[in-house]
Amino acid sequence: MSSSQTPKQEADIALRERAEILAQIKYLRAQLGQLMEEKRRGLRNSRSPAEQGEASHPKGSSSEEEEEGRPFSG
Repeated sequence: MSSSQTPKQEADIALRERAEILAQIKYLRAQLGQLMEEKRRGLRNSRSPAEQGEASHPKGSSSEEEEEGRPFSG
């Protein structure tokens, strides 16, 4: 099992590969953070009309939320 590279060269290659992988991880974390923030904004925006609707209707007048948790009694 002979290698054409010295142990130092192999170590240098391993360090470069490690640095590349760490850079990829950093990039992917940043991308994931951006996507999660976009998702949060989207959820907030989609909830706002419902929240505005709830503000115009008193809690006691809407039974939709209460019925969601109840089993169907037929």
